[in-house]
Amino acid sequence: MKKISSEEISKYTSLYLTVGRKKESWSLDDVEMEGDALHATISMNSIYSSPTDIGGFHLSIFPALEFVSQLIIIYFHVWAGLSEKTQEAWMIESKIRYQKVIRSHLNIKVSIKVRNIKKVGKRLYSIVEFKITDDLDGIFEGEIKAFIA
Repeated sequence: MKKISSEEISKYTSLYLTVGRKKESWSLDDVEMEGDALHATISMNSIYSSPTDIGGFHLSIFPALEFVSQLIIIYFHVWAGLSEKTQEAWMIESKIRYQKVIRSHLNIKVSIKVRNIKKVGKRLYSIVEFKITDDLDGIFEGEIKAFIA
């Protein structure tokens, strides 16, 4: 077994995960909902570009899951006829597939399709499929299983 020293750890550590991620911020620019679908436009207001990524900025799964989760919360509350956030969301399971890197930090499009939603007591359970794209043909796809209570 090899013990990795603190000095060695710092040489391997991702600057994005330790520093850059904390500097990122995003906003919802536009949200539209109809039936079982929700479409939104996202802007990354503050970004971090890793010094080891020669392409510059790329969207990571962390903010991607954040804004998809926020959109699911909005969808659930509007669907339930609530006028504000009164319930907590719980992600049961998630998967995200990288198809092609998302390099644009503006005009990021998110499409959500609620595949299944059911009410059990005071809880709403759902399976949601999502797609995240940019103007440069970047694409992430995934699925989230969640409930609101």
